[in-house]
Amino acid sequence: MYKKIKFTGVMLFCVVAFFNLNALAQEFKIDTNRTVSITQKKLEAGDENGEYLSEVLVHVKARLPQVLEKIYSNSEAATINDVFGLDMDSDGVPEIVLISSEDIPTDSLEGNVGAYVDVKVYKVKDDRYEKNERFTNIFSGGVDKAVDLAADKLAYKFIYPHKTRKEIEQFVATQFFKSFVADGCVDYVMQSKTTIYKEPYVFESKMYLIQGDKIEVVEISGGWVTFSYVSAKKGKIQASAKLTDLKI
Repeated sequence: MYKKIKFTGVMLFCVVAFFNLNALAQEFKIDTNRTVSITQKKLEAGDENGEYLSEVLVHVKARLPQVLEKIYSNSEAATINDVFGLDMDSDGVPEIVLISSEDIPTDSLEGNVGAYVDVKVYKVKDDRYEKNERFTNIFSGGVDKAVDLAADKLAYKFIYPHKTRKEIEQFVATQFFKSFVADGCVDYVMQSKTTIYKEPYVFESKMYLIQGDKIEVVEISGGWVTFSYVSAKKGKIQASAKLTDLKI
């Protein structure tokens, strides 16, 4: 009896130690059958991956937990902003959306730009969840405060537009998003004068589109669209614009 009690005590100590090392930080209920849990721990000094590990697991009834993502970070553990289900391709099976963020060190020139927000999307395949590269690329990530994209007096600000569940749900509900997902591209008629960029984040000219100009959006990523446009002077060109400049 003494040995049994002593062994049980050791086992209890080990269990407590395990949960201290891998603390259950958060839990999100996706629906009646699925939950997602987050465990976080500090890594050993000198670990090449970083200082902290946030492990994201999905729990489905009658199945073993599955690791969705391992997020490594420095200075402090990554923040898991939200995890929720959303049917992005209208197939009746909701994908799992993970929004995480990590603080960005203050820059001497730009000041505090807040946190970098990252969105990942997972889809069921053969009874397991896999990261869906297409949807993940559409949302990608960006900073949650204004960033000055111009080196001259023209200050064109960019703020990542998919920081919250509400923002993502609203975008997925648009016909613009649905058409792009279905066809891989989408035609759009500009609703107002809009500055265009050589590529995302790269401002090298004062080119712009005006109301009524027709473009073909061929890529959406991280709050930016890449499009082709036929210019009367330059012929067919490819450029980028902020997604928020399109009135969708």
